[in-house]
Amino acid sequence: MRHALLALALPFMLSPLTACMSLPDPARADVQAPALDLVTYFTGRTYAAGIFENRGDNLSRTLYVTIDGTWDPATRRLVLDERFIYNDGQTQQRIWTFAQRPDGSWTGTAPDVNGEAHLRVAGAGGVFTYPVDLQLSGGRSVEVRFHDRLWRLEGDMIINRATVSKFGVRLGEATLVFFKEPPPGFPVR
Repeated sequence: MRHALLALALPFMLSPLTACMSLPDPARADVQAPALDLVTYFTGRTYAAGIFENRGDNLSRTLYVTIDGTWDPATRRLVLDERFIYNDGQTQQRIWTFAQRPDGSWTGTAPDVNGEAHLRVAGAGGVFTYPVDLQLSGGRSVEVRFHDRLWRLEGDMIINRATVSKFGVRLGEATLVFFKEPPPGFPVR
């Protein structure tokens, strides 16, 4: 049952960043990288490949994601239409809507997120955390929390490392790598 919960939770860590975690300091980083600009990076088509490791550090699921992003400068909204393909053949779609605030921070909503995600970016990095209400069989649900850290690398890649927890107990970790061009063998849809 726990594996099923974690596998369902994985897609939620694809969004970008919040105020509950400290931002990386690009000036103190050992590796300098280009700035993480959500609008520039995610407008158009983006791809991601990732893994989920459960609490025992066992690989429990792999996935590929195709993301189509649209930016509306009039409303300052970035919409990300994410389509997932899992290693077991399951597919899923999630649509995020991010609104840029006057101070440059972001809020994000998606149908399965409780409330809003508050996102922050500084230099090449970003952080966010948000609660997700996972639907279980039989109509029940359980709330888990995602803590994501993103880092922009050279060559148009972003690494996203997310920790999934419940009551402060780590349930697992997910790692995604975002690309602007699909790598060889990517199941483009």
